[in-house]
Amino acid sequence: MGWALGGLLGPAFGQADKAPALDPTQLRLIPGDQLALRVIDEPDITGSYTVRDDGNILLPIVNEVKLVGLTLAEATEVIRQALSVPIIAPQISLELSSQAPRRIYMSGEVGAKGTQPWAPDMTLSKALNLAGGISPLGDMGNVKIKRGDQELIVDVTGLLLKGAFETDVPLLPEDHILVPKRSRCFILGPVPGAGEAYFEQDETLYQLLSRLGVMSARPELRSVRLVRREAELVVNLEVIRRTGDTETDVKLCPNDRIVIAERGEVYLAGAVASPGTIDIRGAETAAKAIFSRGGFRPDAALDRCILVHDGEATEMDLSPVLIDGRAEKDVPLASGDLLIVPENKILVFGAVSKPGPVALPWPSRLSDALAMAGGPLPQSDLRHVTIIRNEQPNVVNASAFVEGGATPRDPQLKAYDIVLVPEAWVSIMGQVAQPRRVPYREAQTLHQLLSSVGSLSEDADLTAVYLIRGNETRQMDITALVREGDPKADIELEPGDRIVVPEGLGKRIYITGQVSTTSGGQAVSLRYEEAPDVARAIASVSGVLTGGGDITQARVLRKGKVIPVDLHAMYYENDLTQNIPLEPGDTIWIPANEHGFVYVFGAGGTQRIAHFPGLRLTQVMAQLSIPVDDASTDNIKLLRGTGDKREILTVPWGKLWSDTKDENLRDPELERGDIILIREKSSTRHWRNVQELADKYFLFRSVLPSSWLPF
Repeated sequence: MGWALGGLLGPAFGQADKAPALDPTQLRLIPGDQLALRVIDEPDITGSYTVRDDGNILLPIVNEVKLVGLTLAEATEVIRQALSVPIIAPQISLELSSQAPRRIYMSGEVGAKGTQPWAPDMTLSKALNLAGGISPLGDMGNVKIKRGDQELIVDVTGLLLKGAFETDVPLLPEDHILVPKRSRCFILGPVPGAGEAYFEQDETLYQLLSRLGVMSARPELRSVRLVRREAELVVNLEVIRRTGDTETDVKLCPNDRIVIAERGEVYLAGAVASPGTIDIRGAETAAKAIFSRGGFRPDAALDRCILVHDGEATEMDLSPVLIDGRAEKDVPLASGDLLIVPENKILVFGAVSKPGPVALPWPSRLSDALAMAGGPLPQSDLRHVTIIRNEQPNVVNASAFVEGGATPRDPQLKAYDIVLVPEAWVSIMGQVAQPRRVPYREAQTLHQLLSSVGSLSEDADLTAVYLIRGNETRQMDITALVREGDPKADIELEPGDRIVVPEGLGKRIYITGQVSTTSGGQAVSLRYEEAPDVARAIASVSGVLTGGGDITQARVLRKGKVIPVDLHAMYYENDLTQNIPLEPGDTIWIPANEHGFVYVFGAGGTQRIAHFPGLRLTQVMAQLSIPVDDASTDNIKLLRGTGDKREILTVPWGKLWSDTKDENLRDPELERGDIILIREKSSTRHWRNVQELADKYFLFRSVLPSSWLPF
């Protein structure tokens, strides 16, 4: 939000020779100001008051009155209004008896930044002088005065350089004066003032170069390039210099780049023997310029040369004049032109040994680029190599000339072409010895693919092999191909094909999940004849019931159906309804135990039993099958809990085992983490071993009190 200069300076300020001092009555009160208040006929209220840090004074009768930021006249009216409630028509007078120190703030391009004491006659020019003046980089045309939420921009050029004090500005306490840095641009070229240059507000390109003395160097003014962000403008300053017509002049913006060439020079860059600046005399054409600097390099892309003239870039083929000597194809150059001879670089990506840019002699072909990139990988799809030029893709079948030598079909490349070599795979899965993905070049037929993965499983169904190609699925009988090697039964594959060899129906039963077998695996395959029902399937595999799985939640998976089976009820409660008949292809799944374990130490060794809700001690003992004669039946201990909450229960196992019906005996229901200690009759040594085993399960020795030990 701006405020008018006249309103800031006062109505008669424009006619003054000098900025007037501020009327003290216009001062705004600040904390620390002392006020002399006189209220007629009210001696208790009359007195001296200081504006506190919170901006208030404390008046008798009316308490707090906020005065900070008010003039004396405004403060007088506020006090009169406050006293008019308890006093009828109060007559008061208010004076500023003592002022608190007032400040202004200086920042930006001044000699001394910081605070300055304010005085009633303080003006902008005085403040700048007290701050050491404006630095050479300061923008005198855009000095900012900030007052609260208002801001004024003042041009102090006339004030400071010509003494035009009629433009001076009186300052108020708490004003902020900011002198910004002049805007910066960059001048490039062999001219005076090259590098960073600072310009004034609204200064133009021609004005800046004239001020810096660039014109006296007589540079090439016909094509001065002004680069602004991503855009570029070419300005002919020679016309402005000759005619004075500034219509084509350009106002500068921060960070503009001004590129100026010396008169009579061209620039040569890229794949030439000696790039650099060339005098236009003797380099009037592209060929003369290139040969004057030692000629072109072997990797020069002569068919993609670029000429930048008057800010416009044109691609051209210089090979006819440089290779064939056809002078009529030469291109004339002008002062300030830029001629670029690009390197013959090709970008090769995809299924090659060394993807990335490769430099090639000119001219070059696709086979040269693939060879320089280390050659195609085995999984490369050479039939669909893509060449991208000027954002236009072209698909090429490169298999013939890459594998069989260069042919007329080997396309010629241009500099900065992009070559994409896609991957090509075929895969096979199912009932094969080595399911895998195979490079297409190694398996272009089904017979080659089958040969690459080893033998087929004896359970493979050769009559129902699936070929998946894109979104289509095709079923095949490959019996003749596999058993007889019939070439007529072979088929050609395409990149991306997938072959699925299914298992023959009615042959196997599987048990998987939490199963510990003698071989340590977690999946077991059985012939259906050996396992026609759940009981015989489980009996054929060791470790199903003790593998740590939740045997109460077993499942039979059958062609998308899930059939629950409680193996615990079947084995330990003789529930034969759980022994369901199996069908070929069924899978018995033992899920992970989510209920934890109980642990048994002592007679019968050390074992871990899967816990499930409702598990009782008698059921655990039945699973252990411990001979009664080997255990001290009167001394079974049940440990439960940890630390201060640890419980030790004594269970009279002998009585529970007998047929005695004692209503006071209860078969304890076990909890997750319970430890069952079954004392062996024979020796004290065994108890020491039990204690060591308990230590291995992170139990402290205090778990087993010494009173338990028979020594």
